[in-house]
Amino acid sequence: MISFQEFCKALRNNGYQTYGRYQGFMEACEMASIQDRDEAAMFLASLIYASDGLKYTKECDPKTINESKRIYGRYISRGFFPLKSIENYKAVSVDLGENYYDNPEKIEKEEHAWKVSCWFWQMYCKKYVSDGFTKLTDLVFKINPDSRPKIENVYTIVCKSFGIETKF
Repeated sequence: MISFQEFCKALRNNGYQTYGRYQGFMEACEMASIQDRDEAAMFLASLIYASDGLKYTKECDPKTINESKRIYGRYISRGFFPLKSIENYKAVSVDLGENYYDNPEKIEKEEHAWKVSCWFWQMYCKKYVSDGFTKLTDLVFKINPDSRPKIENVYTIVCKSFGIETKF
């Protein structure tokens, strides 16, 4: 569906390294039942935006980490998507048969970051794909208006790298 070259181009043109994540991305597309290039572009753009280019699997921004720890305790953002809150950790543990609730740090490992990201996509994002990228990101990520141009630019670059039209 997405070639290695297209994947690398999408990340590099967004200013990121590939970090050897192509195989994980392709397996994640399969796990998340992503069957077309349009949805794959939305998935990858969302991942790039949420994880600083597939670099981080744990919240580490000094501006937000202390507040997150105060609100969520051990259940801060982990995975390539911002999985946080006790409720999400419990739900993903049950649905995937992994004990992320008692071991939230497991999600920081790449294998689990992909699994949890697929779960997140299926639970919260997939139902909005046909409505376009803007609606998906507004409803799921509650994008700050100041951040809207950045995530839309990431998505536009991913689409160009994949040779497809944007679907805002």
